[in-house]
Amino acid sequence: MAEKHSERQQQQQEQQQAAVEREKEKEEKRVADESVLVAWFVNELALGLVEGVGVILEWSHPTYNTPCHTPMGYSVIDQADQPAAQPSLDTGVTCVGAFCTLLRSVAVVFGPAVRQRVFDAVFFRHLPVSRPQEQESDSSEINAPLVVPRQGVETASNVSMSTSHRRLLPVYVTAFVVHQPPAQAGRFLMETLTSYGHEWCGWRLSSHRLLFDHTIRTLGQHQPLTVLSILWQLVNHQDTKTRLAVIDSFEVLLGALDTEQVARRVLPALFTLSRDADPSVTVRSIQALRGPLLNAFPLTHTETPPPCGHQQPQEKILSEVTAHITGLLDGGGSDVVRACLDVFYGVTAAVAHTSGFGLGGEEGEEENVLTTFIVPHVCRLATLPEYSTHRGVCSRVAECLMNIARCPLPKPLMAAAVLPSLRHLAGTPDVPAAPAISQELRSELWALIRAIEKPHGEQLA
Repeated sequence: MAEKHSERQQQQQEQQQAAVEREKEKEEKRVADESVLVAWFVNELALGLVEGVGVILEWSHPTYNTPCHTPMGYSVIDQADQPAAQPSLDTGVTCVGAFCTLLRSVAVVFGPAVRQRVFDAVFFRHLPVSRPQEQESDSSEINAPLVVPRQGVETASNVSMSTSHRRLLPVYVTAFVVHQPPAQAGRFLMETLTSYGHEWCGWRLSSHRLLFDHTIRTLGQHQPLTVLSILWQLVNHQDTKTRLAVIDSFEVLLGALDTEQVARRVLPALFTLSRDADPSVTVRSIQALRGPLLNAFPLTHTETPPPCGHQQPQEKILSEVTAHITGLLDGGGSDVVRACLDVFYGVTAAVAHTSGFGLGGEEGEEENVLTTFIVPHVCRLATLPEYSTHRGVCSRVAECLMNIARCPLPKPLMAAAVLPSLRHLAGTPDVPAAPAISQELRSELWALIRAIEKPHGEQLA
């Protein structure tokens, strides 16, 4: 009798548990169906708004070319490389920000339960579950298995993941990611970079690049440690395009990080990538050093540490970047040298712009990274015979010298280093011009030389 009674109780418990599970499944299915409907609504709303904003921008700025945008401002790029009829950058950022604010408000209204379902349904159902190489992580949660939505959620919508939907993923992130825990945001960022890094790298001169920049910057502002941890895991990723996307992410993230984080987390990663086996990764990582170097430029360059024995973060950035670039120039090929010159060009152009693009030759004797690091390297490269026939390197050296001549420099340095280098490239009666210098560039060099010599007379002759 006791055995039958215990069996009857066990059966009743199993039946009750099965009933609870059925009710739970029904509730999950109901919430899943609601989330699919909400996800469809958000997708359609996003597509309509993006298309409408694009039409308005093209109508209001029909012939405006968007400059290449970096965390440090606007860089000069060839007009031939720019897409035609792109909207204004400031207007585009404003529209993207307003659009993300609207979606974020919608996410708040839906509540946490539906919002999480929407996040899974919209994001992860379209991302292939491809795990990157196992890397060390600061957080064990970030390496947790990817949460794949239930089968019912995946089959409820028959709309495939089009290019337009993929391009909207960054907008969805900025709208929802502030509500997600670090593990969820980290998994999404890793999957997005490894799955669509190849497509995002093609947005460098596209209006869609705004979405990528806005996403990384928003993630960095709200969860910087999570973003840095994910990027560090992908530094040695086997896919070249993913590593390029990581470099772009570091470059965009500079504006959201403090100086100490840049010195401890960003610079070591860029230094590692600058030794990459792929030339494209090497060049991009070197070019990304322009931001940290330009941020630290106003500091006076000193060879001795402060009295306390510890370098300040900006001084540490300055010393490490200059030492690293010196090593690259001493042992790198023409592509590496050209990438280092791109860094010099960006810094000298910014300094010349700050000084009003006047002519150099100031009275000041202050030493900084321009006078003690950039000018000696550029002037040395101007006289090396192995680069006199290399059009890319030689032309970039000439452009850097033209920027340097417009920076506030001490008169002795201008007379002893800059002017002789300009004459060496432009050619003199005794020394022919560098073979890689075009006639047009040679004319510009001589016009600049005469403009510098005219006001100073014999002082700079």
